[in-house]
Amino acid sequence: MRAIFFDKNLNDFVGESLEKSDAHHLINVVRLKKNEKVYLLNGRGQRATAFVCEIKKKSIIFQIEECIHEEIKARIDVAIGILKREALEESIRSLTEMGIKRVYLLSSERSQSYKINYERLEKIMISALEQSNNLYMPKVEACLLSEIVYEDYDNIFVCDIDASANSKQPIDKENENLILIGPEGGFTQDELESNLPESIHKLSFNTPILRAKTACVFAIGYIYSLI
Repeated sequence: MRAIFFDKNLNDFVGESLEKSDAHHLINVVRLKKNEKVYLLNGRGQRATAFVCEIKKKSIIFQIEECIHEEIKARIDVAIGILKREALEESIRSLTEMGIKRVYLLSSERSQSYKINYERLEKIMISALEQSNNLYMPKVEACLLSEIVYEDYDNIFVCDIDASANSKQPIDKENENLILIGPEGGFTQDELESNLPESIHKLSFNTPILRAKTACVFAIGYIYSLI
């Protein structure tokens, strides 16, 4: 069923109507029809079942039948060195589809340096949310390695091509997990030694050297396999 993002508390509209303005894409490209059923998602765990009750020139009115709330499936945050714009946008899309809770965009010695277009990233996340029917949209913030509060995490993983063996210890689904992925070229040894706690788990995969955006998917999939 098609999913549509609404930044509202959907539970407040059960049994009532909700209008989406600026619905040109839904009307003229997707071509939603009257009485068609859809999911409405708010990116905060709510999914409402609704149907199209009226189509106007520039907006659509939905009637909400029921709304459910689900807990996030895994508590995984990702900290990734700022990549080139296209690679960063592709990574943000993948991270949203995979249900990541928070994304730290890290400024580091080898990361890219430019002004982040958060408005564009939000549009990419909304598109990924709707495509994947994921109920949670990640929060995105820029920071330094030294600014992350590592004490908030039960497990910290860092992608390192020199790691000898990966942890295979099962992870409790209630654990808070953080995955650190360097920019193209990785973190410097000084950055790792100066900022990270000693109790980290290093991850390495039996593959050729991966680009950062690909390493994201590998690392998250591996952590999911342990939960």
